Amino acid sequence: MVKLNKDHERSIKSYCEKFKVDWDLLDYNSFRDNTITAQENLNHIKSIIEDMSEDRIEGLKKVKKKNIKSEKEEVARGEIENIQREEKYTEKEFNKSLKELKKTNSTTIKHYEIPKEYIKSVIKGFNKSFIFIGGAGTGKTYLTRQVLVKHNANFIENRGVNSPLALYIFLYENNKKGLTLVFDDTMGLINNPNAYSILLNVLWEGFAEWNTTSEKLKVPSKFKFVGNIIFITNKLNGENADIIKSRCLIYDLKLTKKDI
Repeated sequence: MVKLNKDHERSIKSYCEKFKVDWDLLDYNSFRDNTITAQENLNHIKSIIEDMSEDRIEGLKKVKKKNIKSEKEEVARGEIENIQREEKYTEKEFNKSLKELKKTNSTTIKHYEIPKEYIKSVIKGFNKSFIFIGGAGTGKTYLTRQVLVKHNANFIENRGVNSPLALYIFLYENNKKGLTLVFDDTMGLINNPNAYSILLNVLWEGFAEWNTTSEKLKVPSKFKFVGNIIFITNKLNGENADIIKSRCLIYDLKLTKKDI
């Protein structure tokens, strides 16, 4: 059996102190390998102590978390790329349908001319808000995006705002004159009393307000909103919706996907 002398033990103990490993709990004899020399055993035990150190374990945890985060980000990127590819394909098909309608002089194409003008009026600042209503798959989002891009508009699309507080923060963080905020599928927000109240104040008085005593909110409790808003939705019904409509330009395509 390979023996470790007192000097070896002192060296091991010193190594334990250096790497914050409990000496009393270290059964270093169980790590000995009789097929190698005492010095090789000492080096082997030291490497095990390094692996047992708190810093080493924390480091491994951080690496693991980083790897997990990287994997999640990679999955998220993949999902975003798939959505973008699908959107590009759908937009391509929509544009193709419009070209066919133009060739056949279909009256359907005329339904898309008015919302174009309304969107341009928001871009130019003649109107603060516009509600674009139409059946699913009729190209509302793509038409809106095309007009905004064509006229070099400064705009942000948002589909992830799903709570009153998220809405308030989004409005504050993107509160800029000449910036158009595009909200897609907005019926859920308008049906929420608190979100509806925020939107109504913004559209009616030009101010957004959030009443809270919490010090965790990193935005002011009230601010003047100077941007523009475009709402895109499949339908907009109910008392709240009617009041919101009264403060905006509004256009209903009254078309279905089959019509185009």
